[in-house]
Parts: sequence; structure tokens; C-alpha cells
Amino acid sequence: MDILGQAFDSIGSFNPSHPWWGFQPRPLAPGDEAEIAQIVREAQELANELVLTIEKYQALVGDTPQLDLRLVHGIVEILASIPNPPALFNGALFP
Repeated sequence: MDILGQAFDSIGSFNPSHPWWGFQPRPLAPGDEAEIAQIVREAQELANELVLTIEKYQALVGDTPQLDLRLVHGIVEILASIPNPPALFNGALFP
């Protein structure tokens, strides 16, 4: 964490478009490592779920390119552009 704090000090600040926007380094207190470990475990679980979801998608559409972050980002953008179904939509009526 000291390295991140030093990097922040040398850069000074970030603008809102930077992925580290809002990051404020602080010294770690005893017990912080448990909270950090939990956050890392949750992030790993979400990443694993994302990989499984993408693999299911690829199997469903017959698409099998090499999995990388650009592909994931593209899939997320495509999925985000699909409008939500109407409120009274009944998916059970479709095979």
C-alpha cells in the first residue's frame, strides 16, 4: 500500500474519468487485512462467475474466441444496449 500512496503523492490528483478517481490512500490499521482479504475473495468470486457466464454465452451462440478483457468489454456493451422487455412480457410463452 505504501507504493500506492507514493504514486498518489507523485501524481497529485486524478480527474473523474480516471479509474482511481476518489482513491484516498490511508495507513492500514490492525485488522484491515481481513477486510481487504474479504474484498479480494468477493472480487475473485465475481470474476469466476463472469468467466462462467461468458463460457455459457459462447456455448450458446457457438462463439469460441480467446477470452480476454476486450472481448468481455465488448460483450458487456452489447448486452447493455439490449432494451429491457416490456413490463407485461411473459418469457414463458417463448421456447
